[in-house]
Amino acid sequence: MSLELFKSRVLQHLPKKPYCSDDKSARLIRSQCHALKEPYIQINQPSMCAWLIFDIDEPFAGQYAWEVHGLPIPNYVAFSRDSRKYHMGYAVIPVCRTENARLKPLRYLAAIQRTYTRLLSADEGFSHLVTKNPLHSDWLVHVFHNHEYSLGELHDAVDELDKKKFDASDSELIGYERNVELFDALRYHAYNMIESVRQGQFTSESWCNYLIEHANGLNQKYYTNAVGVDGAFKGLLTNSDCRSIAKSVSKWTWRNQDSIRAKERKMQLDQSQPIETRQALGAHYTNQKRIDATHESVEKAIEVIKANGLKLTQKAVVEHSGLHRNTVAKYKNLIKESK
Repeated sequence: MSLELFKSRVLQHLPKKPYCSDDKSARLIRSQCHALKEPYIQINQPSMCAWLIFDIDEPFAGQYAWEVHGLPIPNYVAFSRDSRKYHMGYAVIPVCRTENARLKPLRYLAAIQRTYTRLLSADEGFSHLVTKNPLHSDWLVHVFHNHEYSLGELHDAVDELDKKKFDASDSELIGYERNVELFDALRYHAYNMIESVRQGQFTSESWCNYLIEHANGLNQKYYTNAVGVDGAFKGLLTNSDCRSIAKSVSKWTWRNQDSIRAKERKMQLDQSQPIETRQALGAHYTNQKRIDATHESVEKAIEVIKANGLKLTQKAVVEHSGLHRNTVAKYKNLIKESK
């Protein structure tokens, strides 16, 4: 363990002008040198998540929160000297959050964050915008190691991730769930507006600007009043977040405007049905196709294993199918029957 390496990584991923404050309000934006003098600071850049931070409200009483469920050891904890409550942080391989980012890793990150928040009994209202500054003398900081976790490593420690359905009216959505939720709400709105795009009512630029405005409206509607019991700012996404999400939706929908309803046409859905009903049916259709494809992959792997005279085990099916071990475990009866 090296404190210099830890400090170097904190500075490496620090925004050029972080949010900071002497409390949780994130009311200041300052240059790095000035922000580092404040007890609370924005530790992740707007375009990248390099740290997963959790706010533990239970005072330390001899056992750390992660020890209860055998979770990985975080890179550091920052204690309040009086209350013994603490923030804990995992260094993760950075996940991109810009308009060029893929949504799948962000969904994965949000699911891990949600699962760990539950298992750690961490504060679900923690905004993740600012945290206890691990380089500030106000806090008692313990650095355990400098390992950079992959999302897969964090996932493996808990097996199954929480499958909670996002609710846009829920002002207590945590961290990266808000980004994913806004993305979903905005893309469904864009799908519903796509006929206007086809009819030439928008240019590429005006379509992007329209979605940016709508994203900001959704942000204000759902998250303006997302304030915790301690009065700290909790929910509003930054203008940069909204703009990035809107640009991502704009680019994809503009490029694929002629095929967005292809799945509905293939299913021959009644176009008089409400958009929400058609979306639900479409999601069910997609999920069933995914289940069928997974089942086929498992069956093919079993055939290959048996044809080569190898021992048929779940581990062997994982290796030959490329599926996650948790997914293959759901087919243990099929594997057993095929022996």
